[in-house]
Amino acid sequence: MKKIIIAVIAVFLFIGSFITIMVWGQSRVSLYLRDSNDHMRDVVVNGTRVYAEHTDVDAPRTSLHQANVSYFLDAVNRSGLLFIMFPPSDRKGIVVTFADGAEYTVVDGGKDSDGKDVAYIFYKFKNEDYCYRLIGFDTYKRVSNCVRPEGFGYSNWIVGENGEIIESSDALSE
Repeated sequence: MKKIIIAVIAVFLFIGSFITIMVWGQSRVSLYLRDSNDHMRDVVVNGTRVYAEHTDVDAPRTSLHQANVSYFLDAVNRSGLLFIMFPPSDRKGIVVTFADGAEYTVVDGGKDSDGKDVAYIFYKFKNEDYCYRLIGFDTYKRVSNCVRPEGFGYSNWIVGENGEIIESSDALSE
């Protein structure tokens, strides 16, 4: 009888732990999405700059046009976003930094077993560091298109290390 009670308690503890982890992960996704909206609001209302640079390929550092910031956030805030407890160690990819200190690093995760693309999004903000995964949206490619000098629909500015504009584009006239 004791063995049955212990087994039942163990099963309930396992199920309870699993549910707690799932709820906590989903709350992390909700906070991430809310924070992303706040970052975009700061760009729109205060006109703050957003900088992007590649850590995996040789490409110029850019200051993103407001429309490209919106495209970027659309790319990294998709349905199917999954919180990852044990992220990959490789963080070479595209780093996008907001004026409020938020930092997104988008890493190409290759293809999954079904042939769909995988992207990992490392998100740092207010001394917290989390990782999320998106599958099947060409996230890395979309982000890469948003941060390149030509941008996605609107040109970005090429900037130096201190944020000074090195090369202007047609984005300056808008």
